[in-house]
Amino acid sequence: QEMKRYRKEVEEKEEQKHVLSTKLHLVQSEVQNLKRDKNASVNALNAEMQLSAKLNQQVTDLYTQLQQARMSKRQLEHQVEKKESERQLIIGDRNRLRKALSESAHEIQ
Repeated sequence: QEMKRYRKEVEEKEEQKHVLSTKLHLVQSEVQNLKRDKNASVNALNAEMQLSAKLNQQVTDLYTQLQQARMSKRQLEHQVEKKESERQLIIGDRNRLRKALSESAHEIQ
């Protein structure tokens, strides 16, 4: 009787040991999968951060180019205004000369 009970206990313990061993393998497998997923996520995050840094640099470069273009535009507008003023002065001088020539020609006649 005692031996039967002892053997039954041993069998139960062996079965529990087998169940726990199986559970342990499943948990270890899940841990490996989680580590792989974590590594994949870390790699994806690193790639995203590198892409984000590149995009930020491109935005900065484009903003710098925009600022330079605005300055060039202002300089060109200033040059155009200056040339337009010179043109108006030349037209005024030419018109005064024509008027003076015309008056001079009338006086000669």
